[in-house]
Amino acid sequence: MSKKAATAARPYAGVAWDSARKYRKFFFLGPFFKMFEAVFDLITPILMQTIITKGIIYDSATGYPSGADWNVIALYGCLILAMTIFGFSSTIVCQYMASVASQGTGTDLRNRLYGQIQNLSAADLDDIGIGNAINVVTNDTNQAQQGVAMLIRLAVRAPFLVIGALVASLIIDWEIGLIFLALAVFLSIFLALLMPETSRGYLRVQRKLDKLSQKTDDSLAGARVVRAFDKEEHEVKGFKEYSKGYSDESMRIANITSLLSPVTTFAINAVTILVVLFAGWRGFVTEGSELTSEVIAQQNGKIVVLVNYLNQILQAILVLTNLVVIFTKSYSSMTRIDKVLAVKPSLANTAKVRALAIAEGETLYSLRAVSFCYPGSDVPSLADINISIRKGQKIGVIGGTGAGKTTLLNLLLRFYDRSKGEILYKGHDIEDYDLDSLYGEIGYVPQRPVVFKGSVRENLLASNPHASESDMHKALDLALCDFIEKDPKGLDRMIDEGAKDVSGGQRQRLAIAMALVKKPETLILDNSFSALDYLSEQKLRANLMSLGNGLTQIVVSERVSSLMGADQIIVLDNCRIESIGRMDQLIGKSKVFTDIWNLQKGVTQ
Repeated sequence: MSKKAATAARPYAGVAWDSARKYRKFFFLGPFFKMFEAVFDLITPILMQTIITKGIIYDSATGYPSGADWNVIALYGCLILAMTIFGFSSTIVCQYMASVASQGTGTDLRNRLYGQIQNLSAADLDDIGIGNAINVVTNDTNQAQQGVAMLIRLAVRAPFLVIGALVASLIIDWEIGLIFLALAVFLSIFLALLMPETSRGYLRVQRKLDKLSQKTDDSLAGARVVRAFDKEEHEVKGFKEYSKGYSDESMRIANITSLLSPVTTFAINAVTILVVLFAGWRGFVTEGSELTSEVIAQQNGKIVVLVNYLNQILQAILVLTNLVVIFTKSYSSMTRIDKVLAVKPSLANTAKVRALAIAEGETLYSLRAVSFCYPGSDVPSLADINISIRKGQKIGVIGGTGAGKTTLLNLLLRFYDRSKGEILYKGHDIEDYDLDSLYGEIGYVPQRPVVFKGSVRENLLASNPHASESDMHKALDLALCDFIEKDPKGLDRMIDEGAKDVSGGQRQRLAIAMALVKKPETLILDNSFSALDYLSEQKLRANLMSLGNGLTQIVVSERVSSLMGADQIIVLDNCRIESIGRMDQLIGKSKVFTDIWNLQKGVTQ
């Protein structure tokens, strides 16, 4: 089942949030501590009003302060300082909890995603795309991590401050409080209208970034080929097109979200002017000569507290606008993460049979009327394949380009499941055989040999963690890795990223050594001698042919010379088996093999 089918079977269910649920207590405790600071912020304007109304003495004639009650000022000033200290302390606790929860969630998501991707089949990875997978593991987890942090720190505090300041304003002066309420409703509607488009926009931005990342990966991986064909300008032009697509989509969303701050600021300033005008029109502020000192104090205190609450509403709404952007990005990223985590691997490991031992000469593989189409294609890459491979045999596979050689190996390795027919491994359906046992019994070298960055020792131990020094040196000797043995650092010689510091032939021999150090029951080589000279190939082939202990060898090659000594050669043509037999039987009988033999006989004799 492909990723698309799996996703359709399992719609968005929030499985990504399982990582955050591990820290659910912090989602309650963090905002709880943050609420202390919010409550203190709401109380502080009331204390300032008290200082203005009771701590300052006004002249009734001029309306200016003429004295002060320092006891009142000191008392309420100390209360404000104490609440500031307690609020700061509670904020530190909340910040700590937010950091633990967000970092923990991000780490857990990255680990889960990497484990999930490692367990997916080749078909699943083809559907997801390498660029998409990299962005999900890196960029999307960072966005989700930031969303968790902001959720704990500000998601409760900001709306609480808005509501608290509105309620307090309505209590102090209900008419001006209604103006504040109208402001909050207007901005809430504005944000609600903006959120759906920004959410869809960020998904489009991420998809553009996926394509850009894939283009970058392809171009850098083939940098030498690009230079060899003098295609630098072509690649730069292609990269610019992808980059422009990403930039244009990002700018479009940025233009939409950029409306948040100016609209919010304009609305707040407009309300501030409206409050002053309304207060003056209503006679809220009158000539000082007509007022007593008590009335002046009350009026000044009311103005100060209302302006404070208006500022709190302004700051909280600005925070909310930023939270909308952050949460929209986080939601989009969590949706993408969830789709990857929700994919049910198309290769199910039923594990009905584990590590079954068979004797030499018994049937290892049996393929009966097997056909296969790659996902998304109706054209068979293999059709009606019937072969039998016995334990200990040396099997060769040959054919023209596109004949289905690598596809056959993919089925034997169970990188893909057959579309039709039956594949038996050690007498059991290969789909019932434990995948860990299957891969543990096979040493595989792909067409493009993979050698990891690190020491030779680390590469060999990655293949077999239990390999001894003797095992590693023996594998290197069999694979003709004399360039390692001659190096003063030996097993500790470092290999650069992509093994760019060794030749193609050396990379192939290192990959073969990695396969041999596993001490596999079956050795599968996919065109693994292509970069070797004929003398080195002959020596390496002789070393492999000398291996006993029932080792089964399946060698795919374009060279007839690589199949010398094979017990059986499978000739593929047009995705079907054209002939099967020993080399001497195929010459003259198989047209495909005979043509290849005639072309290459100068180097095979």
